[in-house]
Amino acid sequence: MVKYNFLTFAIEINFMKNAIVQIEGEIITMEVEGETLYGADEVLLLQDDDLTIKSAWHNEGYTIQPFLTPEEYNTLHSGVTKIVKNFVEKEIGKELPGFTLQNYHTFCSDDQVHLNVVRNFQKCLPIEDLPLDFKILDKRVSTICSVEVTSNHPTQEASRQFCIRIVRPQRTTDNNPPHRDVWLSRLRNAVNIYLPLAGSNDKSSLPLIPKSHLWKESDIERTLTGSKVNNVVFTVPCVVGSKHGLKMIRPQAGFNEVMVFSPYLIHGGGCNLNAAATRVSIEMRFWRKP
Repeated sequence: MVKYNFLTFAIEINFMKNAIVQIEGEIITMEVEGETLYGADEVLLLQDDDLTIKSAWHNEGYTIQPFLTPEEYNTLHSGVTKIVKNFVEKEIGKELPGFTLQNYHTFCSDDQVHLNVVRNFQKCLPIEDLPLDFKILDKRVSTICSVEVTSNHPTQEASRQFCIRIVRPQRTTDNNPPHRDVWLSRLRNAVNIYLPLAGSNDKSSLPLIPKSHLWKESDIERTLTGSKVNNVVFTVPCVVGSKHGLKMIRPQAGFNEVMVFSPYLIHGGGCNLNAAATRVSIEMRFWRKP
């Protein structure tokens, strides 16, 4: 291994590395390929538009809050179920009576079938396809953040869309690695939501490291560009180490609750340890309303 030290960052030529993450005491080992680096001696969030700054949860970087009315939640849940079910039926070539989000894995146990299904929304879906008026979500997230935000920003490339995340039980390749969204510049200056619809519990919910949105880039070792983890390629860089350690928690958003969090937090790596329940969630980003 050779280290090159520059003025603002250090690169390690290290093409294969085992990254060890602790999630609620569970040890997760990831095989990571590619060059790694420590970033500049700076806190990215201090340079950007911090939409959490007025909130009571700013220091932690995330919060769990009640979200929609029962009618709104049911509309959203049934609409997303229909979207996913339609994609699965199209892939399998037959109708699927008894399909639910939580038992998705029983219909898509084959990895290739699963990949073909999720490829339909790998880059997310247009906001017009959201089963609920996005303005309802904008209003609720604005209240939680104490600042007016919108998911339909007129100038942001990554806005005007929502993501459906599906993580099957006992699979190590369905979830993203630990990362910061903001290493992709188009995802900076925002807040995120994690809205679980099925299978989200203490063995499967989205992990994160509280307060890590305020860590310096020089405290974090990550892959240089994108990542290849457990032989799966991801567009986002992967965290492989930190001067603070990599101890993650799984905050619990219950029925019709949402987790709002800073994309500057280290999050992800949330393999689903449930025995027989698929985790399905909606993820969206919101920017300051112009």
